[in-house]
Amino acid sequence: MKTFVNLLPFGYRRRDLFRARLVQWCLVWLACATVATGTWQVKRSRYLSSLRAMEAAQSRYLPLAELSRQRDAARKELDRLHAKGTILEQLRDEKPILTLMGVVSDSARKCKGRLFVNDLSFERHERRTETARPQSRKSKGESPPPAAKKAEPWATVTFKGDALDNLAIATFAAGLRDAGLFRRVELKSSVGKKASLPAVRSFVVECDI
Repeated sequence: MKTFVNLLPFGYRRRDLFRARLVQWCLVWLACATVATGTWQVKRSRYLSSLRAMEAAQSRYLPLAELSRQRDAARKELDRLHAKGTILEQLRDEKPILTLMGVVSDSARKCKGRLFVNDLSFERHERRTETARPQSRKSKGESPPPAAKKAEPWATVTFKGDALDNLAIATFAAGLRDAGLFRRVELKSSVGKKASLPAVRSFVVECDI
């Protein structure tokens, strides 16, 4: 049994109920908008981070792409020289730079994008070192034996670059060694870069031809 009577007009009660429901739904919509905005911000942040990482990877790939183009040019030059029948003489006497670039490109490719060569320096040696003449008894009419010559390295090549780990550097050095072009392949240094994401190691490899 009711003990009160609602004398408010029906139109007023409907408007009051509408306002109450509108406030409730506004709170729900505000909560949904807040969640959606937060989710969008997180996804946008991840997208921008991925985009920066991709741009950094592309910038590190550019030296390797240039080496690949030079390698292709070297192969064409080698094919041309081979057709002329002069390839063996040039490899033996001059050690063409094109051949060197091809070896470096193939060795870097074995690292599967984990190593980039940023700098290559080439120093050619012209001197020959003479050893002491062997001592022997001089007999009448016998000329002394000629001095033996010890050949120095024809040239020294130094590679500088960045790698993601020591395994990539070791793979690169092994590729240079297996190419058979160098007399000596030596890893001079491998140092990690502090302000680098992801972690990158800077290396120096020295080779004698």
